[in-house]
Amino acid sequence: ALLMKPEKAKMLTTLSDIIQIYQPLNFIEKLISSVENEDKIKVISPKNLSETHLACNINFSKIPSIEMDEANISATIANGGYYSFYNNKALVGKILGGKEDIVGISDGIIHFEIKDNSRCILDYILKELTEDYAVEQARCFVKGLEIGGDLSIEDFLSIQIVLPSLNEQNEILRKEGEKGFSHLEREREATLKEFKEDM
Repeated sequence: ALLMKPEKAKMLTTLSDIIQIYQPLNFIEKLISSVENEDKIKVISPKNLSETHLACNINFSKIPSIEMDEANISATIANGGYYSFYNNKALVGKILGGKEDIVGISDGIIHFEIKDNSRCILDYILKELTEDYAVEQARCFVKGLEIGGDLSIEDFLSIQIVLPSLNEQNEILRKEGEKGFSHLEREREATLKEFKEDM
């Protein structure tokens, strides 16, 4: 909060007030309900996540599968937001899957959902989690651990983000999307120009 303008600091909200952690499914239940192949399970790892909310959509069909007997993971519904503090960076992802899609999550991945859609937007939370001030909070929690570098669920839920009104969140996301699209367009034009010059 000390790093922020006073008006932003007043809007700080603790994650535990606005999100909740998905509860893992019973592993036997996962084996019984597996639709495609009961010997394998799709598993999300930090490799599936992104440093930016603009590129954090996870395609369920492209998540790699591993043998069930090799899996030391928890199974959960393939929906909602994913977070990992990996190599001193905040990584995020989201899946908008069906209620029957099941996915495993590897160690260090936190899977969460929004408590109240009338108060906040998943994409906005993912954006804020990758902002410098939120990353710095995660770094402080991890440095405080005696062993290991994973961010605990309790510490994750203690992170504070700026939460303006729902309309402001939508407007911020719209501007971010336009900015990101413009950047991609510029990169595309530069690549085309270079290709034409090479030809």
